[in-house]
Amino acid sequence: MLLEPSPPDQVIDLIDSDRKIMARHPGLFLKLLPLYMDSDTSAVKTGGAYLFDTYENALAFDKWLMQELVTDGVAYTEREILLEMSSSAWHVVGAHNLKDLYTQQTIMRVEDWQAPAACTREQLVTEWDRLLEQASGAGYSAIWLLHDDEMRKLSLITTFRPEMCQSNPDSKTVFSQLNSIPHISDNSELLSGAEKTFDRSSYIFNIWFPITDSINDQEALWPNEFLIAEQ
Repeated sequence: MLLEPSPPDQVIDLIDSDRKIMARHPGLFLKLLPLYMDSDTSAVKTGGAYLFDTYENALAFDKWLMQELVTDGVAYTEREILLEMSSSAWHVVGAHNLKDLYTQQTIMRVEDWQAPAACTREQLVTEWDRLLEQASGAGYSAIWLLHDDEMRKLSLITTFRPEMCQSNPDSKTVFSQLNSIPHISDNSELLSGAEKTFDRSSYIFNIWFPITDSINDQEALWPNEFLIAEQ
């Protein structure tokens, strides 16, 4: 999702107002909301990786978001602040927190590939076991492996801690240091042999939890509050 340059308070208010609607959707387990600011245009790149309890609930959410959600009389997809957006539902091969969600997940990377024609579910399960073991050994904080059967796409989501970034004095912004974190996918025979279509490392701006109107409902986490001043 690409947002036009906007005051930080406007972006924060929009995110939280959306959370209070979207986090009520059946089956939501978790959402990681990334933020990356283009240093040339100041446009905000964000979106979200939603984790649902079933594929059916993920698919229902995707349809509702793209075709049915209306706020303040405006369809979600027609908001003026939105310059670009897309959405799709994925099957989960595996998703695992390797370090504490509340303190150790501050950066996320999303990588997508066009899946090889011969890719099978059995191969994905085997690859997931390999990736999970490598991610644990490399100090990653979390890893998700997803696939979209209809579009024949694969996606890998990984999270990190800031100390994994290599300092670069020539970096224009804090965002440009994020790609220095090694890509675990480079060690995957299946993924390295596929056509990569997307690769972005971002700070995690917000983490959502389900809203059920229970006294146990949790407020969103803001792992990188310094970003409010960076926007």
